[in-house]
Amino acid sequence: MAAKPFVMALDRGLTRAATQQELWLARFTGAAPEAGELPLDSKVVTLAQQAASQGRPLYLLAENPHLARALLERAQLDACVIDLNGLRGDSRLKSLRRLIGDDAFEFAGAAPLDQPIRRAAGVDDPVTRLLRVDTVLGLWRSLRPHHWIKNLLIFLPLLAAQKWQESSALAQASAAFGVFCLTCSAIYIVNDLFDLRDDRRHPHKRYRPLAAGQLKPATALLAALLLLGTGIALAGLWIPSGHFLALTLTYAVVALLYSRWLKTLRFIDLFSLGALYTLRVAAGAAAIHIWPSFWLLALCLCLFTSLACAKRAAELVQAQKNGLQGISRRRYQLQDLKAIRALGALTATGACAVLIIYTSEKAPKLYANPYAVGLAALPLMLWVVHIWQKATAGQIREDPVLFALRDAKSWLLLAVLLLMFVLAQP
Repeated sequence: MAAKPFVMALDRGLTRAATQQELWLARFTGAAPEAGELPLDSKVVTLAQQAASQGRPLYLLAENPHLARALLERAQLDACVIDLNGLRGDSRLKSLRRLIGDDAFEFAGAAPLDQPIRRAAGVDDPVTRLLRVDTVLGLWRSLRPHHWIKNLLIFLPLLAAQKWQESSALAQASAAFGVFCLTCSAIYIVNDLFDLRDDRRHPHKRYRPLAAGQLKPATALLAALLLLGTGIALAGLWIPSGHFLALTLTYAVVALLYSRWLKTLRFIDLFSLGALYTLRVAAGAAAIHIWPSFWLLALCLCLFTSLACAKRAAELVQAQKNGLQGISRRRYQLQDLKAIRALGALTATGACAVLIIYTSEKAPKLYANPYAVGLAALPLMLWVVHIWQKATAGQIREDPVLFALRDAKSWLLLAVLLLMFVLAQP
């Protein structure tokens, strides 16, 4: 009796990725999947190795034979590659049967496209249900809900204008917060699509759902379009402000440009990040029908540009520790670290200067104790220095704002900062 063949699919089999979809995506990102970076399924590799040790023939079903052979070489497997490019449904099974005959075979592959082959192999379809659960979990992670805290900046104009006791203003700001959560999540997904290959080279980002093969590019793109469309529609329906809708659209356009192009421009990307944070504040003001204060916008632009510099500095420090010469696609080299530090210090100083000047120019008209507002510059500066200290020490691996959420010293300084504004009230 002939040995039972072991058949693998390339997509969702030997590799967890959807390579055909990634090749289509490469038309827009310019970064095609490479065999050395695709996430192999360790369980399938182990099963194939066991089958080979038993003298069983190995077959690999693939739409891209060249990529398939490179992956087999990487996994150290000797298998016959069957080119199924352009074949769908039962045609894929017939192509396989022409080689292995009508005998029983073992199959490893979870893509819906290979369902006829799974049935012929006697593989239970619970694998499809498990794949759907995995997709839902991957999609939720791709939304980055932990980043939604950044959208609390929407409420900053509400607090600065002392309108937190007005229920209508609070409701409008809350609606704007929801709109930005949807819009930002759409942008995060698009960003992961553009950064797919770079993320796979990163020691931590390679575990993101798209990079790890937990989420397919087509599913991610559809989700991004639905989220963005829903966010923009709700911006027009929930909030009767043309300015808010315009600012939401502006944010989406700038964020998309950042994901595709601006992030590759040295130093310009830092100001772009600062501007994206500041646009949240401006949108929050538009949602409650007030003009954003120049002072508030200047403070945010300076402060968040400094934090963007800290983030980039932290990435360069990590790159240096890993023996790299820079950050891929960001086009930063290790020698840029000095200039980034200087820009970060300059913009941080600018943020504190704006707050101090505001204290003497405008605060006396709005606050009973305006000098308490000026004193808020001290905990603000201490916090920025603390963030920079952690970044240059290589202790920040993510966004500084997210780092601050788990940092006790940041919470203490935030409490002092809020206390200064409470003391400034009548």
